[in-house]
Amino acid sequence: ISWMDEYSYCIVVVLVVAHIIASHRIAQKE
Repeated sequence: ISWMDEYSYCIVVVLVVAHIIASHRIAQKE
């Protein structure tokens, strides 16, 4: 279960970073 929590945490971090980058790009486009 420990590795699962760490894996899930990594996925969350990646999704958050991707969301921030996408929002930043959209803001720049507009």
